[in-house]
Formats: sequence, C-alpha cells, structure tokens
Amino acid sequence: MIRLGLGLDAISASKMPLLATLRLMLIRAQANGGLTLTATHAVSRADTRGLFDALDWPDYDKAQVLAANKVLNEADVMPVETTRLIAQAAKFLRRRERKLLTTKVGLDLATEDQSLELFHRLFTLVFWRIDLGSLDRVPIDRWPQDHVGLVL
Repeated sequence: MIRLGLGLDAISASKMPLLATLRLMLIRAQANGGLTLTATHAVSRADTRGLFDALDWPDYDKAQVLAANKVLNEADVMPVETTRLIAQAAKFLRRRERKLLTTKVGLDLATEDQSLELFHRLFTLVFWRIDLGSLDRVPIDRWPQDHVGLVL
C-alpha cells in the first residue's frame, strides 16, 4: 500500500511493513552472525520461520500460509523473500559463503532514528533502480516503473 502525503516523520516511516521487516532481518542477521543460506542462496528454513513469526504485514494471512505449508521455505513467505531481495539490491545485506551478513550501511540504517533515511533509500531503489520483475521472476516491461517515481 502506498499513501501519499506531506510531512512523513520517523515514527510513521518505521511502521511501514517493508521497513519493519527489513529492520527485523538486519537485526537478526547481526545478532546471529548472519542469516544462513541454502545451496540456492535463499534464506534457510530456520531463519525464514523466525522472521515469519516476527513480521507484521498488512493483509498477509499467516494462518493461510501455515495451512498450505508444512515447512516454510523462503519462497513460501513473500514478505521475507521480497525484503531479502531488496536488502541485497540496496547493499544492506551481502552474501559471504553460506551466510547473509549485515553490511555497515545496513547496520547504521537499522536503528530507529534512521527510519527516514532508510525510507528515502528504499523508495529510490524500488521505484527507480531495481527491476521489480526480478522480485517474483515474472518479467515486466520497464514502463511504468521508470515513471512511477516521477509521478509519486
């Protein structure tokens, strides 16, 4: 969901689902010496489940996801997969062997007082720089993505 308005403050920014999930991911990676990756470079089931349990994403029915899956792979949990892909594209997380580590920039932006800066960086990345089709493996034309940021 996108809401347009003037005067975005740090508290409102920190409550946005993508930012909150990204912060959870960065903090978990820092606390555990990185997120464990599978052979295909997806987040491990254990880390996926931990993030799944902690995330709060509007209109995302966790009960339905659990009813359809005995175990949770990263691809089964859209908010975790999308957030990881965006975090890696933003260089907040980096892969090192079978771990996904928090970068210095990611660690600095994970704090509550950096919510506005984190929002600005993610907005620029998502609406201008990253290929949104790569997030779900369904190719899309560049338009309207390359104009969305200008319109907003």
